[in-house]
Amino acid sequence: MMGKVLCVSALFLATLFVGVSSVNAQPDENNAPKGVNPPNRERKAKPTRAEQIAKRRTKKIEARVSEIRLQLTQAGFTDAVLQTTIVDYYKSEQEARAKISDQYLQVVTALKDKTTTNAQFIPLLAELRTSVAEEKIRAEKSFADFSRKLKLADNPRLDALLMTQGVTGNERALASQAAGMDNLVNALGDFKDPAVKAN
Repeated sequence: MMGKVLCVSALFLATLFVGVSSVNAQPDENNAPKGVNPPNRERKAKPTRAEQIAKRRTKKIEARVSEIRLQLTQAGFTDAVLQTTIVDYYKSEQEARAKISDQYLQVVTALKDKTTTNAQFIPLLAELRTSVAEEKIRAEKSFADFSRKLKLADNPRLDALLMTQGVTGNERALASQAAGMDNLVNALGDFKDPAVKAN
């Protein structure tokens, strides 16, 4: 009987030892299951300043095109082909002037930089003014072709609408500059002579 008890006790202690050992045992790192690494996310390249300017320019032109179509419709020029011809002309003119816009921005940027020397301004100004002179010649020919195509000479109302809305010519820009100067002068106060007061 005593031998039986000792045998059971020995078996119990062995079982207890094995249980404690299994509880305290550390997992084998070499045999641990390995998870799948998530794919690397590709970082989108930050758009350059030129790309940002081009994107803003495109959005601005598209918004202006919508305005032009609306103005034509409200004025009674509802023909779809006519409207498309006009907005295509407007967009092509804006694209042709993009170079001047970029060169003008270069001058403005150089002017803000106090380290820009007089020697550095010379080519920037020369290139800009050359482009402006060339653009005047191109724009005149482009408008002449456009005017003949739409027969604007026979439709002065449409001619006036396109001019006042800045689709054709530079009259609107010049008039806006003059109006801005007049408003500035008037803001300085009333003149003693009403006839001299602008507007």
